[in-house]
Amino acid sequence: MRHIGLSRALGTGLAFGLLMASSRPALGQMALDWQAPEGCNERPLLEARVQELTGSSLEQQDLIGELHVVVMQVPSGWRLGMRMERDGQLLSRELEGEDCISLTHAAASAIALLLEPTSEPPEGAEAPPTPDPTEEEKPAAHDPSRGETSTPATTPSAAGPGWRLGGRFATGVDFNLFPRAAGIVSLALFAERGNFRVELGSQAVPEQNFDVGSGVTLSHLPLAARACQGASWGAVWLLPCAHFEVGYIRARGATATSDTAATATSWAAGLTVLAGYRLAADVGVVLEAPILLPLARHRLQVEGLGILHELPVVDARLAGGLEVRW
Repeated sequence: MRHIGLSRALGTGLAFGLLMASSRPALGQMALDWQAPEGCNERPLLEARVQELTGSSLEQQDLIGELHVVVMQVPSGWRLGMRMERDGQLLSRELEGEDCISLTHAAASAIALLLEPTSEPPEGAEAPPTPDPTEEEKPAAHDPSRGETSTPATTPSAAGPGWRLGGRFATGVDFNLFPRAAGIVSLALFAERGNFRVELGSQAVPEQNFDVGSGVTLSHLPLAARACQGASWGAVWLLPCAHFEVGYIRARGATATSDTAATATSWAAGLTVLAGYRLAADVGVVLEAPILLPLARHRLQVEGLGILHELPVVDARLAGGLEVRW
C-alpha cells in the first residue's frame, strides 16, 4: 500500500510539473520582423552582432515579444526605426547613419540594451527598492567599450521614422521670363520623409533694368509650392516635383513728367527637378531646374512707353545652392 501511495504521488507530481512547464513561455519567442531595401539587407549582420553583445541569439532570448526593424534610404544616408513589443511594453528607437553597416552596428547595440534581462536577487538577498513613480525615467547610458553609440530615446510609438525639416538657399538665372536672362534668388523651406518632400519657397527676380525703356525696371516675386517624390543612391539624390506658383510682376518706369508703375499677377504650373549631393549628414549641395507654363500671359505696360513685355509661353530657370537639415 505504501508503494502504491508513493507511485500515485509521483505520478501526480509529474503531471503537475508537465502542466506548469507547458503553461510557461518557451524560449525563442522574440521574433524579428526586418524590412529593408536591397541596398541595406544587413539582417545577418544585425543578428550576429546582437548575439555577440548579449551572448545569445534573438531566438534564444528568454523574452516574449516582437522586434520590428524598418530601414529606408534618405538623402542624408540611411534611417532605421525600431519598435519592440516586450512583455506588454512598447519601446521604440530611431537612428540615422551615413552608411548601412555602421547604422546596423549602432542598431544592434541599441537592441542589446533593450534586451538586457532584469536580474532577480539571489535567495536570501533583499530586493532592490521600488523606484519612486514620480521620478522621471532616465535613458540608459551608452557604453563606448561595447561599440554602442548614444542615441536619443523616442516616445514609444507604432509609427516609423518621422519627418525632417530643412531649408535651401540658391542663386541662378531665369532665362526668358523677361526680355533677357535675369538673376534670381531662391529660398525654400521643406519637410521630408524618406524620399517624399513638400516645399514652400520663392524664386524671385530682383528689380533690374532691361533697357526696354528709359528708366524702366522689371521685377518678379512669386510664392511656390512643390510636392516631390524621387530616389537616392548613397550620397546622390534626385527629386522630380510638381510645381505651382502665384506672384506678381512689377514694371516701374520714369517719364518726363511722372513716375508710373504697372503690376500683373503671375500664375504658373509645371515641373521642377531637384538634384543634390550630400556633403555631410545634414548638409548638401543642390541644383534646381524648374520648367513652367505661365497660366496667364500678361502684357506689362507703363504709361508713356506703351507695351513693355509679354510673358513667354514657357519659363525656364536654373539655380544652385546649399541645403541644410535640422
